[in-house]
Amino acid sequence: MSTSSVDRPLQPGDRAPNVVLNAISREGKIALDDFRGRSPLLIGLFRGLHCPFCRRHVAAMAQLKPALREQGVECLAVVNTPVERARLYFRYHPAPDLLAASDPERASHRAFGLREVGMETVMAIPFHLPGELPEPMDVMAMNEFLNKKEGYEITEVDQQAMASSQ
Repeated sequence: MSTSSVDRPLQPGDRAPNVVLNAISREGKIALDDFRGRSPLLIGLFRGLHCPFCRRHVAAMAQLKPALREQGVECLAVVNTPVERARLYFRYHPAPDLLAASDPERASHRAFGLREVGMETVMAIPFHLPGELPEPMDVMAMNEFLNKKEGYEITEVDQQAMASSQ
């Protein structure tokens, strides 16, 4: 990783850091500098594939990619999931043409000035997804419910990723 933390979230006009991450959707590394001056880049920073919301947003990003490409915009999904676990997920849930990278250390979040929200704050938010959840739930109950519904099995790797974000 060739970047450092910033004290505040980046603002419009700020230069994006050169984050270098392991590619998921292909071999090798992905560096943000590879896009600099070439094309606009939409970067999705996601907590990890253990998160049902993140999985949905990665899928949505993959669906939007063709329309964005027509406008000259590239897309990069960054997940805080170890590269091998992420590759396994995408093998069974392909996202054709979506460039994806692994960042289990959350270096990209820090480089962009994003901070983790405390678990106490997140647990206080009732989530309600009409048609998907039977009732409002806290984040842990919702994750468990949706993971079971989607057949996503939490592994030790996922548990470590979740623990490191608390």
